[in-house]
Amino acid sequence: NITAASISTTTGNVNIATDKLTVGGNIISNTQFFQYSNPGSSAGSFQNYGVVFTADRAYTIIAIRMSIAVQATTGSATVYLEKLTGTQVPQNASTSGFNTTAFGVSTMSGTFDLRSTINTVTNLGLTATSANLDLAEGDRLDLVLQGTGAVTGARGFHMIVTLKPK
Repeated sequence: NITAASISTTTGNVNIATDKLTVGGNIISNTQFFQYSNPGSSAGSFQNYGVVFTADRAYTIIAIRMSIAVQATTGSATVYLEKLTGTQVPQNASTSGFNTTAFGVSTMSGTFDLRSTINTVTNLGLTATSANLDLAEGDRLDLVLQGTGAVTGARGFHMIVTLKPK
């Protein structure tokens, strides 16, 4: 695989084609990631979710991983990552709370269950709609909690999203 990078010089922009960059024998990754955690908060409360990332440039989402430290003991709740563009409102900001109409588009092919096996990182499937994985500068990513009944016990939610700059 060959990717292009731009380097600014005193004479203008120079395009360099490379499949990896090595500095001092260390391979420099061409991906970035961000993490979101709410270690002590209730993972089953929609007030603990919302916009978790705003793109500072164009990216493509290439992986999403989630885990939970303490399972939900009652209720049913799942989490998914939604892409918001323009003035779209995060789903959890809705005055009607759970089970509202989505305001953005899902980046995942499914959801993460807050009753998943504890302390196990789950590699989640990405949506088959590639446009939902492409972020423009200013696009936001929003964690959406969906469920029924009072969700209790879930604690220590953690997510890592891997992005490839465009």
